[in-house]
Amino acid sequence: MKIKLASKKIGAFLGAALSLTLANGEETVPVGWLEASPKLVRAGTYPNLEWEINYPVVENLVTVPPDNTIVPLQELTMKVRILGASFQYSATQYLYTQLWYKKNNGSWQNLWYGKQNQVNPSEVRYQTTVRADDTLYFGARGYRSGWLPFYYSTDDSPNMIVLKDGDSVPSSRPAFYQGSIESFLQPYLDDNRVIDIGPRDVIILYELGQTNPSSSGFDMQDLVALITFE
Repeated sequence: MKIKLASKKIGAFLGAALSLTLANGEETVPVGWLEASPKLVRAGTYPNLEWEINYPVVENLVTVPPDNTIVPLQELTMKVRILGASFQYSATQYLYTQLWYKKNNGSWQNLWYGKQNQVNPSEVRYQTTVRADDTLYFGARGYRSGWLPFYYSTDDSPNMIVLKDGDSVPSSRPAFYQGSIESFLQPYLDDNRVIDIGPRDVIILYELGQTNPSSSGFDMQDLVALITFE
């Protein structure tokens, strides 16, 4: 990424980079170069600044094995947000959903309990420090005349999938491609319905109400969580 900017802006830029260094350590600091042109200017004038920044991507921070766990490669701050909870009884009636989390052999923690009208995508529902080689598990379920099955990392179910930027939802979930995409999910997909998120994010999609991936209602949008690593 190349950007030109008057030099009076550079303080904010360097301050942001410094805060990232202090918070995350050397391994996760963006790297690049900075040039000023001209190098000497008269008082009251400003040079143009041009720089290129290379940000660490999620592949360098965590791995996502086929069992839908997440394994950090270094110490990181993890933040969890809920993007949507479109688990419905009818077109106008949403139902309760839950998102759960555990680390290694710890106990499950409930991070979310609510309906679509309670979702605030900008709200960090949970924040914690994770360390290299921790195994992170997520799970979810919905309520419809009682709690439905709990779908979680390692359960070998098609009802949960963890995706990174550039990943596609597998073709084994045809309703995701044939049906409508909920408005809360559209900003995180490109025109080909490929995941389009930040380089430090992973997104988790859940289907909570259907068990047959060929069903028209199996659209993997009943609960959607965004996990960010910093």
